[in-house]
Amino acid sequence: MRNILDDILRDINQRSYRDNQKLPSESEMSYKYGVSRHEVRKAYEWLSEMGYVEKRPGIGHFIRVIDKKIDLDLTGSAGFTDKMHSQGVDVQTENLGVYPHSRDPLLSSRLEIPPEEPIYRIDRRRTLGEVPVALHISYVSGQRFPSIEVDGLHVKSMQEYYQEKGYRDFSFEEGTLQTMMGGSEERALLNCPVLVPILLYEGVWRVQESGEILEFSKVLYRGDYFTYRL
Repeated sequence: MRNILDDILRDINQRSYRDNQKLPSESEMSYKYGVSRHEVRKAYEWLSEMGYVEKRPGIGHFIRVIDKKIDLDLTGSAGFTDKMHSQGVDVQTENLGVYPHSRDPLLSSRLEIPPEEPIYRIDRRRTLGEVPVALHISYVSGQRFPSIEVDGLHVKSMQEYYQEKGYRDFSFEEGTLQTMMGGSEERALLNCPVLVPILLYEGVWRVQESGEILEFSKVLYRGDYFTYRL
């Protein structure tokens, strides 16, 4: 099974396959690699879970190739939507709601606020076409933004929201990037196969002149749609 996975993944990376190209049948691959049909089936299942293969019942297995990954610069003060638009990529944003967050000393520390101060979470999902590719989660102080429980229901860009509130010179900093498998909720929101990695990018948005933190940000990106620059 390992050889089948390695060979198909290599050919995908080398662009040897076309999108929607049909793969050989389980019987053909079994004969070619000298393994059982069960092993071939497992290899195809793994490739399907990784998002590279689509099974069409009664027809066969077909390659799913993402023709070109999108360049995502994780530095700078521009928001995700602006970064996508600068490359001519049409991105849509769906507001998933605003929620009061339970007291969390670590989160309060990241926001540099007293532990008794209320915190709200605002979730947005970014899609390219019909494909969800990112989940943005912003944590903000309810004292700093007293109308956030109502405003947050309509916010699609937190950067635009901060500008509406009179903030100008702010930027993202203290970013950390890590790979995670993600839970069932996150994968469902991103429609992400189990074996496709999710990248978690965390940091704060800080006002440069005053030093105050506007939000602690968590962004979950599908690992199969972007190349990342730090």
